[in-house]
Amino acid sequence: FGTKAGGSDAIHIVHADGRGLVRSLAFDLDGVYTPVWSPDGERIAFIGTRDGASELYVTDTMGESLRRLTDDYDDERNPAWSPDGRSIAFESDRDSPLDRGFDRSYALYAVDVETRHVTALVRGPGWEQSPTWSPDGRYIIYSSDRQGTPDLYLADLEDSTCVRLTSLIGGAETPSWSRDGDRLTFAAYEEGGWDVAVVKSPLS
Repeated sequence: FGTKAGGSDAIHIVHADGRGLVRSLAFDLDGVYTPVWSPDGERIAFIGTRDGASELYVTDTMGESLRRLTDDYDDERNPAWSPDGRSIAFESDRDSPLDRGFDRSYALYAVDVETRHVTALVRGPGWEQSPTWSPDGRYIIYSSDRQGTPDLYLADLEDSTCVRLTSLIGGAETPSWSRDGDRLTFAAYEEGGWDVAVVKSPLS
């Protein structure tokens, strides 16, 4: 996770069983956000900011090899590794019209970790956010407010179809697909508060 460390941010790696800090990774960045482990546990992807620009970075677990995967003035957010570790999905406003000011739309993209080539995954009329991959890499579930309230959608990356999965009054956000593909968790807003919901067999 990322927190303030002196005058800038750092990524902190801790033992999952609560035994304390393993190490902290500090970089020449103003801020670090949403760090996520690669499937093999050897790398960490995160959003880093410097001079007001947010970019997608990858580092090894010792913090000795830092690579910037995007290099632009667009707003990048919420990275998610593909199951094979070759690509990282993320949300960005890179194709939103500049004349919309702060009312910019976000779409989903994937960057090839080796070549840094970026391809569009899902574009819509609203804010497409928080992508999570299926274990076979064919599908992505994400949250979108294209109908007003954020709900979950399923995108088939092979045939480019998209299906709405939820229709909740309060909305659904931040989905996370289990590694075996049998469970999907997400945050659901109901009765004035957020709850964690679990869906079995999300593809059925």
